[in-house]
Amino acid sequence: MVRMLIFSTLSLPIIVLAIVGAIFLVKPMPPQPGQQPVQKLSEKEKRMAIKAHAMDDFRNKRWADLRHTMDSLFTVIDFLNDSLKRKQMKMDTLAQKTREFQARFEKAQEEIQKLQKKLVANKEQQQRIKDLAKTLSGLKGKNLSNIVAKMDDESLIQIYQQMSNTAKKNLLASLPANRAAAIAQKLLKN
Repeated sequence: MVRMLIFSTLSLPIIVLAIVGAIFLVKPMPPQPGQQPVQKLSEKEKRMAIKAHAMDDFRNKRWADLRHTMDSLFTVIDFLNDSLKRKQMKMDTLAQKTREFQARFEKAQEEIQKLQKKLVANKEQQQRIKDLAKTLSGLKGKNLSNIVAKMDDESLIQIYQQMSNTAKKNLLASLPANRAAAIAQKLLKN
């Protein structure tokens, strides 16, 4: 569509000039009353006669009509050029919005990928916690208390949440009373 507008805008002056030329070729000027046709003139005299004839033609009404037509056509060309500029501005605006949406989309895609990686890492972490909870559930007494005594409270809480009720009792029983109470308090707050 834009190519067609550009082509038509650029070719319009050529078409106007072709029409003007065709009018002069198809409908030659009638001889003026009182003028005799020029005969047997030299090349130089012919050129001078043609120039004089062109100057007379320039001054007559036909030229004024053609000039008015050309002015109208140039007005149309200016209107089409303005229209083309407005459409180009709209296209530039749409292209800018497209680039902005593309940038947002790419940023969202990156965020999704980061969240998916976190999700995979969290699933792996949960699986490790379940495996450790299963292992610790099999231990009792002094073996269990030696291991859990060296673990931090957050890790113990995560493991505790993955254990069966019997294993939970054994875990809390293997801890000193004040630490078991602190973990119980944290479990109530979560």
